[in-house]
Amino acid sequence: MPSGYQRTWGATREARAARIKGALRYVSSTEVIVPSQRNATKTYSVTVDGDGRATGCNGPDREWRHAYCKHMRAVDMRL
Repeated sequence: MPSGYQRTWGATREARAARIKGALRYVSSTEVIVPSQRNATKTYSVTVDGDGRATGCNGPDREWRHAYCKHMRAVDMRL
């Protein structure tokens, strides 16, 4: 896979995270609810550490690929 493809995909994920960061809902000191962009009734649960950094997510990118997903990035962008 060409390196340009990877950069484009990463930039797109970054832009999506930036769009959803304003809609985050903190439910506790260790959990943040992030809304889905595609389905208005779906949400994702992002776990955070003591510093407020995202450490996990129940979204498919994190669960299946163990990747740093856009939901985690949106939480980290709020810091």
